[in-house]
Amino acid sequence: MKKLLLFFTLAIALLALPLVAHADKTKWANPNYNFSKLQNIDLVSISIVEPYEDSFSVDDMASEKIISALQKSLAKRNFSFESSVESNLMITKEAAAKLAKDALASAYSTETIKIAPETSAELKIIAHKFGYRTRIIPAHEEPRTRTFKEKAKDNNGNWVERNVERTVYEYVPERTVYDAQLDVSFQLFDPATQKIIFNLRDVRERSQDSDTTDMWQRMANYFAQELAKAAKK
Repeated sequence: MKKLLLFFTLAIALLALPLVAHADKTKWANPNYNFSKLQNIDLVSISIVEPYEDSFSVDDMASEKIISALQKSLAKRNFSFESSVESNLMITKEAAAKLAKDALASAYSTETIKIAPETSAELKIIAHKFGYRTRIIPAHEEPRTRTFKEKAKDNNGNWVERNVERTVYEYVPERTVYDAQLDVSFQLFDPATQKIIFNLRDVRERSQDSDTTDMWQRMANYFAQELAKAAKK
């Protein structure tokens, strides 16, 4: 039962959330690994999935943003960070799914086999989405509250001017908006055995804002935070 539960939990962490359009996170830490000695994170690959929707554009600075944010976030949690990126590639959606399955296959499926703790681990990033989608908001009418001046008689029969709020519908022309979307897998491997020891998949979206910088920094911060928690257990 424990073997099946471990395998199922990791499968969800690696393969879940392919098309989620709101903030969501799935995390898994290998129970066979002791994180207490982990100090150094080596980024060995960045794989960016090619757009599989015509409306989606990859951030031109995706790789640079990934490296810069990770360096800041991990330093705050007292991890050293190095980037020895071997592959900084655009890959297909199918290839990304295969990478996830390969990582799953590398995991131990029993709690009886322990992985010797190391001071270093290798990080692989899969950016399932790192950019923004373009969408059109059709022309339409929206309700607005407007203040009008009207004349009316007071209790004494005198004409007075007063402000009256009324709801009116105003025409809004068609416009194009951009929604930032990030869907990133953080896969951490033990360098001695090449077994996956930690996986985090984080999905976030920000409507009507194409800048991924702040959102990605928060994702990197969350990864470093959760890794630090694992190291303290």
